Amino acid sequence: MVKILNVGSVNIDHVMEVPAFVRPGETLASTGYQIFGGGKGANQSVAIARAGAHVRHIGKIGRDGLWLRDLLAEAGVDVSALQVGETHTGFAMIQVDRQGENAIILYPGGNFEFGEDDLDDAFTEVSPGDWLLLQNEIAPQTIAAAIEKGAELGLQIALNPAPMKDNIRELPLEKLSLLILNELEGESLAGCSDPSQIIERLQARYPHLQIVLTLGREGVLWAHGDNQCHQPAYD
Repeated sequence: MVKILNVGSVNIDHVMEVPAFVRPGETLASTGYQIFGGGKGANQSVAIARAGAHVRHIGKIGRDGLWLRDLLAEAGVDVSALQVGETHTGFAMIQVDRQGENAIILYPGGNFEFGEDDLDDAFTEVSPGDWLLLQNEIAPQTIAAAIEKGAELGLQIALNPAPMKDNIRELPLEKLSLLILNELEGESLAGCSDPSQIIERLQARYPHLQIVLTLGREGVLWAHGDNQCHQPAYD
């Protein structure tokens, strides 16, 4: 069975319901408060496991996040490479207003404590053709090192460049097999906003790359070489 290594974030999401976003100097009472497991990396690992694939989540949490490790394991994720360090688990403070809009403050915590030197122990029992999955919520130098190591091992490498930051442009994107991005991330990388042009420009730079461009309500575009497919969004 093909394995998937996901080097990604694990967060504790503190979600507060508010009548409106807090303004500078204002103290506002929340009308609701909940705690969830989160992080783009952890969410993707859970989705992969629920789809029936073998996924190993690689990263770092603090002792305050041990319940997240249990949550991932219960979902079927391999957590043998999820380290527990003397640090706080990454967390997000999320305000949600009455219209459902949100404002988020993110503290990286253990996500940025997982470094290049930790990769060797995590990249075990893999074979050429297995997959490496990355997002942009861990330390930039760790992402770059993971791409290089994955390429050396003959892994297929998928990157979801979210949240989009300047470090993405400095990565060896030519070593990727799959790029998964939304329209704003595509515009940032390609320098244009039209979905077809985003695909065209990225293919010109990286001709061997598969591209998945998500379009919100309009569904998703997939492109690889001369082949393209549009999947409408499900109602």
